[in-house]
Amino acid sequence: MDKSFKQTLLQNLIDGLPLQSHTLFHIKTVAKSLEEAEPMLLQLKQELVATEQRIAIKDWIVHRAADALTWGSWLASSVRIPQTHTEPGQSLLNAFYIILGKGSVAKQSSNLYRNFAAGQAVELPRLGALSQDERISESDLTPAIASLWLGHCGSTLMPEILGYHFAKVTLGLPWQLAKTDNPVISSIRTDLEGLRNEARQHIHAMIQQGIQSERVCLGIQICLDTMREWIAGLPQSAPRIQDQMLDLLKARRQHAFGFHGRITLNGKSLDDWFSEKQPADLLDAFAGSQWIIPGNPDSSPFLKEVHFGGRMFGVFKEEEIAIVRDWILSLKTGNQSSHPSGSEFPESSPNTNSVEIFAVASSGNSQSSAKTHRPSGSVVGSDPILPPSNPRGLYHMLLNLEQYPDSRNGAHAYVQQIFRKTRGRLSPGALARKGLLPYRSDTLQQWLNNRITDQVHSPLSISGKFLGTALTRADLIWALIQLTPGALVDGGWLQSIFTPTQVSREETLLLLEIYRDELGSGKVHQHHGNVMRHTLTSQGQTFPEADSVEFYTSHKFSNQAFAMPAYWLSISEHHREFFPELLGLNLAVEIAGVGQGYGAAVEALRMQNIDPYFFELHNTIDNAATGHTALSVKAIQVWLESLSLHQDSKEFLSIWQRIWLGFYSYETASRPLSGVFARRFWFKLLRAKLSGKQAPQTG
Repeated sequence: MDKSFKQTLLQNLIDGLPLQSHTLFHIKTVAKSLEEAEPMLLQLKQELVATEQRIAIKDWIVHRAADALTWGSWLASSVRIPQTHTEPGQSLLNAFYIILGKGSVAKQSSNLYRNFAAGQAVELPRLGALSQDERISESDLTPAIASLWLGHCGSTLMPEILGYHFAKVTLGLPWQLAKTDNPVISSIRTDLEGLRNEARQHIHAMIQQGIQSERVCLGIQICLDTMREWIAGLPQSAPRIQDQMLDLLKARRQHAFGFHGRITLNGKSLDDWFSEKQPADLLDAFAGSQWIIPGNPDSSPFLKEVHFGGRMFGVFKEEEIAIVRDWILSLKTGNQSSHPSGSEFPESSPNTNSVEIFAVASSGNSQSSAKTHRPSGSVVGSDPILPPSNPRGLYHMLLNLEQYPDSRNGAHAYVQQIFRKTRGRLSPGALARKGLLPYRSDTLQQWLNNRITDQVHSPLSISGKFLGTALTRADLIWALIQLTPGALVDGGWLQSIFTPTQVSREETLLLLEIYRDELGSGKVHQHHGNVMRHTLTSQGQTFPEADSVEFYTSHKFSNQAFAMPAYWLSISEHHREFFPELLGLNLAVEIAGVGQGYGAAVEALRMQNIDPYFFELHNTIDNAATGHTALSVKAIQVWLESLSLHQDSKEFLSIWQRIWLGFYSYETASRPLSGVFARRFWFKLLRAKLSGKQAPQTG
């Protein structure tokens, strides 16, 4: 690939555009096991340190920028809804959260790197302009392309993504950054070591479940090869460490001659070696001697001799000892000659499987799909599917984007349909009557306070006690079943927003806090979909995976049960276009049942001896003080402030109205299922009320 192609490819990956069909990587060798691959990673880590030491720090910052500013992007597809209800999925979700700074803008990986660059007086371009920066070479783009591409691949390449993730966290922070004496950096180093151990455990578990280890090792090899391509492409303006070591040997051999007659190397005394005109052979012999352990200066006997207590203490200056250390670090086991670090790809394994990885263009507005020829190839199936205009079919296709990339077109049409049905409620006059115009900095908070007070203290037309009496146990179980398609994709409206251009922003990190909570905060039993599954399993109701054909074709669900979750998944795929609306929808979802709404559900279920924890959980975690409702409001406020628009301008008013279009779209998308509930239960509730079985509570 030439630079112009790589520039286009990187830009398309950043922007989420379709890829052209083209080979991305050609992997010549793949290790057969993790035990075989891991030493190669540790060797590469040493090579990276040696490389960073020989490059001027300002140049190094620029050349490493593409990789550093897209750090963590390889996990983007792995933290989507279909993957996160399992132990490996939760582990990768937790890893994603840690890499993105645990909600802190300052600790977020790309911001951390930008701040480090600024401290060295290096200005880096915005991510969208990275590929056009003349300081950045073709090989500088390669690691970022690998990370972004894997972040687009989805569940079909989960073993490869897990292997690549293991490789990346093993390599850790760039040495120049990692050596910084900073509590934040120290904490990140500890976190990455923990992530490495977690990834290793999940790799072993995956292999025990029948996944071929070569697939995991392919992910590791992609990291190895792309990072070595980056090393090989670095400028050689600074003297190679081999040359520096030769210069040191030339300068010192005259003074060393006469003191080393009794020490032999390859059958010849060191004094004889010192008398030769060309020292290169001596250096190669020295590299292979018992005095040097390649790649490990701290354990090399020679360096112990030059420090206090050794027989050569005081002979070398500190800067000369540093050269020796770097030279030992740069040595490769079995190859201690004068080749530059990273200029060759060592044979990683006798396995000679040739693996070609390529991107495939997809039509419409879809993002990249991917195929890979690998030693243990997989087959992607196809299923008869309902048209995208049907929310039931759309739900299935959006949970299987690798098979149905064009479903994003149907998703866009569905979102527009919901908006058209909602717009009539959003005139400036309607917003003004609700106290939302004119907008001031405290407008949203005041609205929130009033809304929460109303939801908590105003009486419901039908109490939970009345519902629990009027409806049977079977009725309530049926109602829970209809909520299941939504419960299993709880948080789905946010799943696609964590793109490289967005994850450094404060509002996105606030939304990540919400998304992570919805999916269990790294704990499988706390995943909201799993909480609902647990409740229904206790009632004898089990379901296949949400992304399976069996799930979306199940006759247990009404078509209307898919209306809301299909909308969630649809708007997430078009978050760039509909971000104001998504912020409003997010607030609507989080505030919807807080107070008496969830309380009534809890009471009704408890009366029929059905576990109500799904609703209890939401009534607490969505609270308006510190919970999801509060985070939702803050995300809107932070984003509006970042726009730097005058609050009375037409542009600001338009954006403000779009936020509320998203908010009220929640009610529009709720109506189909609400209608089903009303038609099924209206007569029962009316009969119970008229019979005086249990009067609705009014306070």
